[in-house]
Amino acid sequence: MINQIKEIVRKNYTFFEKSVSILQRYPNPTFLHDKKRLELIGDSNEKTYVGEMNCGAACYVMNYILKKDDIHTQMILNGPLSRGRKTKYQDIHDHCILKCGDIIIDPTYKQFFNFKSLEANDIYNEYLFENNDYTFVGTSADLKDKFQVFENIYQIFHDEKFVFNKTNLKLWNLDGKDISFQCDLHKIENNLNYAKKKRKKYNYLF
Repeated sequence: MINQIKEIVRKNYTFFEKSVSILQRYPNPTFLHDKKRLELIGDSNEKTYVGEMNCGAACYVMNYILKKDDIHTQMILNGPLSRGRKTKYQDIHDHCILKCGDIIIDPTYKQFFNFKSLEANDIYNEYLFENNDYTFVGTSADLKDKFQVFENIYQIFHDEKFVFNKTNLKLWNLDGKDISFQCDLHKIENNLNYAKKKRKKYNYLF
């Protein structure tokens, strides 16, 4: 199942990027990408994508993409907002993911591993962007392994001790608040009357 989901995610990148840009009302998708990587490569693609601060829209679109291939997911919210709390830091401490059984699907996971202080051609950055899919698909154990690999890569090439904040793992809790009711992109595609009730931006998706 994991490999099946990964393949669907990979082949739908162009639609994914375009759709998230429309939903977030940006004229082009560059806001979804790492600026330094964009300058280095000269074009936005899967190897520059981060999706920082766009987890909701990204999961909304990815839920639709997977549903088209009969992969049904739940949209899960973790963080203070999931418990009805609001803080001035909610944009940092709240995170949306998709889940399919015990599989985590996170189209914005790289924002938690991206060091903006590093140069675009830094070996750690090269590994992060060139050797990892734009969307994480795997189990909680796979995610913990990825944390460890990223730590090791960073420490080897920067000769300094570094440990990611493991409390961030709570942001990928599969038992978080289910907000799947918000995932209605399939209804917008198939029901013109329903689409008209939504904000105008949704009508540009199809």
